[in-house]
Amino acid sequence: MSTTTTTIISSAARAPARISVACSGLFLAVLAALHLVKDELDPSWRLISEYEIGRNGWLMQSAFVILAIGTVATVLTLRGHVVGRTGKAGLVLLLVSAAGMALAGLAVADPLTATPDEVTAHGNLHGLGALLGIPTFPVAATLIVRGLSRGESWPGAFTAVRRATLATWFGLVQFLVAMAVLLTANDGVFGPETPLGWPNRLLMVTYVGWSLTVAFQAGRVAEREA
Repeated sequence: MSTTTTTIISSAARAPARISVACSGLFLAVLAALHLVKDELDPSWRLISEYEIGRNGWLMQSAFVILAIGTVATVLTLRGHVVGRTGKAGLVLLLVSAAGMALAGLAVADPLTATPDEVTAHGNLHGLGALLGIPTFPVAATLIVRGLSRGESWPGAFTAVRRATLATWFGLVQFLVAMAVLLTANDGVFGPETPLGWPNRLLMVTYVGWSLTVAFQAGRVAEREA
């Protein structure tokens, strides 16, 4: 194979990784900006989904869809590197997580303080998106790491991805524990006395951090194989 052909193939292999990095970075930038644009929402206890509601809500909706696109790009980045049924199952689960992110972006969330009578159809759809997107991500990442460990091209990059995977589990567990403890202490009522906002944001940062780590390491692998 000629040097020119190899370079073209290598560049094509890195394209999904670049899309993943761009989408992840854009998601974080929009989320950070929304803390200023919608400063009426207290980030200590308001979830990021609530940025979808009302004024400039389209920004958060777009951010979720962008994150979904980036997650699909991560799957495309990894599909030639993940080995075995376990790893392939991880890629499928990551697509499920991406579908949940997209649904969370397309369906506007209800306020955290909404009563059962105030819950809307689009709020329920957003909740379904969260159920699809949040719990599946660390599971998918774990299965993918197992698939990568059986391959031959990721030895030098495996440690970083494994650490990023552990971080996603930390992000999920700390959020669930915070929710259980705070809601139990506050009789199941959301409010300023249940500061879940920062655990929610940390959760998302660990997920985006995993995608960024995978994309950067995939780029390094592609460069070695060029």
